[in-house]
Amino acid sequence: MKHRLAAFTLIELTIALAIAALLAGAAIQTWSEHHERARRAAAHAALMSTMVELEREYAQTGNGSIPAGVPQHVPGYNLLASPCKGRAPAHCIEVTARPVRPDTNCGTLILRNTGERFTQIGNDRQPASSACWP
Repeated sequence: MKHRLAAFTLIELTIALAIAALLAGAAIQTWSEHHERARRAAAHAALMSTMVELEREYAQTGNGSIPAGVPQHVPGYNLLASPCKGRAPAHCIEVTARPVRPDTNCGTLILRNTGERFTQIGNDRQPASSACWP
């Protein structure tokens, strides 16, 4: 009578590794999407905060530049304030959050002091969708 050793076969091991790889791939994708949304939320908060500081500075001094102490970048984004194209700085200022790494879903986030919100990918500027601006 032959005794068989209790062990895993090569096929069983291969199947287990394939399942583990699939689970790891799904987890990495989910984590990456979550991380991107978290960076975008931080950019939203920075845009709002910067806009409040710009409006306060303009009300006090009439100057529309970013006051000292206001961060000009947040993790993953660079912030920039500028007059709206084709409008006087006294009437419209926009703050942009340009991603450091390309964001193909939302691109650059733009907030105007009028409350308008846009996204821009390349030269294509559109009103922001709820996926980009919750």
